[in-house]
Amino acid sequence: MGLRTNADTVLRELRRAPERKRKPRPRVVGIDDWAIALGHQYGTIIVDMERREPIAVFAGREAIAVAAWTRAHPSIEIVARERAGAYSEAVDIALPVAKQVSDRWYLLSNLRDNVERLLYRLGPQLRQAAQQVEVGGVTLGRQGVPSHTSLRSWQRLSDQRRATRLALYERVLAAV
Repeated sequence: MGLRTNADTVLRELRRAPERKRKPRPRVVGIDDWAIALGHQYGTIIVDMERREPIAVFAGREAIAVAAWTRAHPSIEIVARERAGAYSEAVDIALPVAKQVSDRWYLLSNLRDNVERLLYRLGPQLRQAAQQVEVGGVTLGRQGVPSHTSLRSWQRLSDQRRATRLALYERVLAAV
């Protein structure tokens, strides 16, 4: 803003300002770590999930700091956290009655990982089943294209483009 001031002035003005309205005690919080310097230094952030705003930030990701903070906030009923064991231990120690749930990101990440493993494992069976699929009374051929010519113009164009790409791909493979 282009204002000249020093640190003492800023602190003095902050102390003079009326105290902000106290926020309700957190009931549902999320705990996660974040990289300050990836692979070297990490921090922990605690977020009020109902108000969607950060409450606390710590250097490091040790259970002791998180346990001390959660112990000071007995109003917490639910903790959404990542898979790290340190946060689980901290909540178990400080708030044994709080319910711990997995963070949404980790639920989706676990789901994605499991679906990828399933598709990789069942790939050959899925390809074989796809070759035998019948859609609307039309059996799809080996390339997944209907064998009759009653296709709409956009479908024919799409099939032609796919055939061109496939032919180019096969030529490249043959040249390698």
